[in-house]
Amino acid sequence: MLLRVFSLPKPARKFSLFIYAALAFFLAFLGKDFFIHPEISLRASQPSNSVPQNDDFASYIDEIRGAVGLLGITYNDTLARAAQSHADYILRNQNFKNPHDEVASGVGFTGEQVFERAVHFGYFTRFTAENISQNELTVQGSVDNLLSSIYHRFGFLNYALDEIGMGRAQDANRRIYVYNMGNGRLNVHCMSVPEVTERGYYLSNICADTSARVAKSAFDRATQGSRPQFIRFPLDGYGVAYFGGEDPDPMPGCKITGNPVSIEFAHDAGDIKMRDFEIFAADGTKITDTRTITQSSDVNHIFTDRQFALFPRAVLDFGADYRAKFSFTQDGKERELEWKFRTKTPYNPYFVVRGGEVLGVEAGKTYDIFFAPNDCNDVFEQYSVGYTIFAKPAVWYSSHNTLTIKVEGVANKGISITTDNGKRVDVVLLDTSDDFKYKNLYLIIFAIVALVVVLTIINERRRRA
Repeated sequence: MLLRVFSLPKPARKFSLFIYAALAFFLAFLGKDFFIHPEISLRASQPSNSVPQNDDFASYIDEIRGAVGLLGITYNDTLARAAQSHADYILRNQNFKNPHDEVASGVGFTGEQVFERAVHFGYFTRFTAENISQNELTVQGSVDNLLSSIYHRFGFLNYALDEIGMGRAQDANRRIYVYNMGNGRLNVHCMSVPEVTERGYYLSNICADTSARVAKSAFDRATQGSRPQFIRFPLDGYGVAYFGGEDPDPMPGCKITGNPVSIEFAHDAGDIKMRDFEIFAADGTKITDTRTITQSSDVNHIFTDRQFALFPRAVLDFGADYRAKFSFTQDGKERELEWKFRTKTPYNPYFVVRGGEVLGVEAGKTYDIFFAPNDCNDVFEQYSVGYTIFAKPAVWYSSHNTLTIKVEGVANKGISITTDNGKRVDVVLLDTSDDFKYKNLYLIIFAIVALVVVLTIINERRRRA
């Protein structure tokens, strides 16, 4: 037998070594991506709240007001046009730090304050209020977060407001929601205010026509009406688990806390003095790390002597039961009010993470990821997403410490998410998207064909050597 030994010239040897090294690296990459199955450490919890099917914000707020015993609230087109104009103004002028105000030099200016903007569009009374939120994905999510913000909660659950309009605007980076509220009976009354013909108490600056004076008796009839003696919140199924800040800030020193519990008494409920405000978990354990806000302790001097709130410093659990207890004296008599509520879950299947978890998700399905804070200042403002050609992610900031994700791609592949407060999670697909079903096969075939071509070239070089 004749054994022939071929020896490549040095340049050819260097070239072949380079090709072999490149192939080894590429195959190692394929091996990692195709054959290593990450260990899933967390599966999604299922929501107890259904995803909102429409943007009927007025019905949702009306439903909540009805649950606490308030009169209904109805949609008003004039307030809606004023709210839409202001939402557009905020976005055009990037007016995110002082969103309730407009300046005359701004694009689309219609009035410095909410009552001026409402009057500009044809509302007949200056008796108005405004709530604004930013960046929630849905209108219902916007309302939920405003209800967790104590000053804005008192706006939506105001005894005297019964009309509402909403405007929204968005670009690639921001979503703005503006809610303007007013009193329909005052609006009608101010259309044609009767002349002052008798002595009595009258109020000015109530109507668009500031020269008109409204009898206090007419004002009281319009703003008081039938009302409950007190308003408690949250109620079962209407409160989120956390509060992520508002402007002005009722909890300076904390960026995220539990959703506050609150109670407000009607003006004719007598002399109210708080004795204690407590909150308990479902097993009866008292949550002790709390802060109570009253008129005397409110750093922003917005609370009235009829409003009381209790903030748990730790975020509440999703879909969990709690009990609130308010002890007080009413006209000198000791009383107690207790109520139970269950916190809402996110609307999508969700994860609660602290960093380091590997999350298992189905391809093409939407999930929420809540990054549980270690303390009341543990929040993130920015995040980054890492992925390869085997995954196609869509990631949105949807609420405080919350990202909403949808990932398409190949089973056992996925993405990584890193937040600027030092937390990272990996998201791994449990199945393969239809669009990616043949991607594995195509890449393997490409690798084999490429290997055959390279080996053929090397063999041809050897033959000619």
